[in-house]
Amino acid sequence: TGIFATKSVNPAGADGLIHGNAPQLINQVIGVLAGWALAAAGTFIILKLVGFVTPLRVTQEEEIAGLDLALHGEVAYNVFGPGMSVGSGAHTHHDSHTSSSIIDDSAVAREMRSGD
Repeated sequence: TGIFATKSVNPAGADGLIHGNAPQLINQVIGVLAGWALAAAGTFIILKLVGFVTPLRVTQEEEIAGLDLALHGEVAYNVFGPGMSVGSGAHTHHDSHTSSSIIDDSAVAREMRSGD
């Protein structure tokens, strides 16, 4: 490395910072920075190209509804029971434990309490 390298271990190499060769460390820092810059530029270009084909972000409405529902058409954590989901009309019963402890006073809980 640019710090610990020594010609006594690798005669074909170069000494590092500890052995009095600070330019070796500077060369390696420049190489790391160039690698980061190349990776950042490449990532930016790829994301721009993908952005022309498909959106990179979901809409705010999809994010609020939940990405499992928006992207996969399913609910990951169905607190209403098997076969039931928000807005499906399948939750016609009133489960006081569910609506009070998990959902509290959200719009879903209000819908459940109304018997809709």
